[in-house]
Amino acid sequence: MQLARTPNSEDMPITPAISMQDVRFAYKPARPILHVDKLEILPGRRIFLHGPSGSGKTTLLSLISGVLVPQTGSISVLGQDLTLLSALQIDLIFLPNSMRPLLIYPRESSSEWPSPAP
Repeated sequence: MQLARTPNSEDMPITPAISMQDVRFAYKPARPILHVDKLEILPGRRIFLHGPSGSGKTTLLSLISGVLVPQTGSISVLGQDLTLLSALQIDLIFLPNSMRPLLIYPRESSSEWPSPAP
């Protein structure tokens, strides 16, 4: 965790937008392909993933998005440990706040939702 420093405030802890600790992943147990000791990305930061084909870029993004589950370690997004959440809970983390009520409580009058077949 890092501390935020602003001229008019005390040091305040900032929860990383993405945090990975001791993450290990392998498609086949005998052949690990990704090992991340520690990764923290602060809110608002942009990163660029660069590497040759097969170096683990897509695997890393799949782990961060909850599509893949690591064999060991923890992955947190917005302070939520993905390894402890259900698929629906993970989806809700990535869903914009304005869309959450539609997913959880769809309105029958909404034209965005198909009417049930009779």
